[in-house]
Amino acid sequence: MTRRILHRLLLVTLPLLAATLLNGCTMAAVTIYQLAVDERKIGTYIDDKNIEAAIASKFHEDERVRPLDLSAFSYNGRVFLVGQYDSTKQKARAVKIARQTPGVKSVTAHVLPRRALSKCGNIDTAALEVKVKGYLIADEHIRATNVKVESLQCNIVLLGIVETRREASQAVACAKNVEGVRSVTSYLRSTQ
Repeated sequence: MTRRILHRLLLVTLPLLAATLLNGCTMAAVTIYQLAVDERKIGTYIDDKNIEAAIASKFHEDERVRPLDLSAFSYNGRVFLVGQYDSTKQKARAVKIARQTPGVKSVTAHVLPRRALSKCGNIDTAALEVKVKGYLIADEHIRATNVKVESLQCNIVLLGIVETRREASQAVACAKNVEGVRSVTSYLRSTQ
């Protein structure tokens, strides 16, 4: 482990314990490693996970939004909706729900209309997502744990916060080199 990770690990351990006690089960699934390598401050990370959970819960309760079709990802209060929609009303409702969630600073919707017959079905999409993630993991210049990979109809969406612009560019280049990828959209932000 690098000295930076060890230092962050020490800085994370006590606040993590306090955060877990204060936030109950919210932090139960978060590992110390995830917090140690994430570019966000612990409080921001917790806020983002709470925003994601609140939006997912509201999607589940809403009759028009199907939570299996749309996912919300939050980075520093900036929410990205990724998925497919059946109607423009469903898409508009999902955006409205996300915008009304406390703590949300902005909402970007990267959603595509659902295609009944697609040359890239769910199995192809899932396999492609795994393949892209594998390429990112194999690249020593990318901290793959900070890059969330989503695939929609064989179009790749990259989300997350990385350390440098070069790392973000490298992640995009990696994804573009995977056979079967139609396009790559990057919402990666760097701390530089």
